[in-house]
Amino acid sequence: MEAVAHECPLAIVPIIPYRMEPHGMHLVVDARRGRQILRFLIDSGASNTVVDLRKIRPDDVHPHDSALQIQTAGANGGRQNAPLVRMKGIKLGNLALPLWDIAGMDFSGIHSAYKSLSLKPVSGILGGDVLYHYRARIDYGRLQLEFFQPHVAPPFG
Repeated sequence: MEAVAHECPLAIVPIIPYRMEPHGMHLVVDARRGRQILRFLIDSGASNTVVDLRKIRPDDVHPHDSALQIQTAGANGGRQNAPLVRMKGIKLGNLALPLWDIAGMDFSGIHSAYKSLSLKPVSGILGGDVLYHYRARIDYGRLQLEFFQPHVAPPFG
C-alpha cells in the first residue's frame, strides 16, 4: 500500500547513513525508550523487528507462552532461535509503538563488525512487520523515514 501524496505522515524520523566498505550503505534510525536511545538498522527484508538481547528489560511482557521463540535468519544464511518479547515504550519520532512482538538476538557479532568500521553499534533491526504496518517510506533525498496511518489496528495493545 502506498501513501497518498497529500497524506501527512504520523512521524518523520531522521535517517543516519552508515557508509560500509567499500561501496555499501546501511540506514539507521534512532528510537527512544524512556531516556534510552535505541539505534535500529532499517531492513525491509527482515520479516520481524529484532532487538539486542541486552536491551530486553525484566519488565518486558512475554507473550502467553514465555518460552515462545521464533527462528531468525541473517543475510549470511545462519539461523537461530530467538526469544520473543512484547516490548513497550518504544518511540520513533512522534510515533509510539504499542506493545510489539520483538525477537531478541545476540548482537555481539554485529557490534564487532560495526566497531571495526568505527561505526556506533545498533540496538536492533527495524523489520518489515513495523515498516509494513505503518506504511513506512524512505525519503532518500531528505534522509528521513516517514510513517503513515495504518489501515488496520495494531497487532497488539
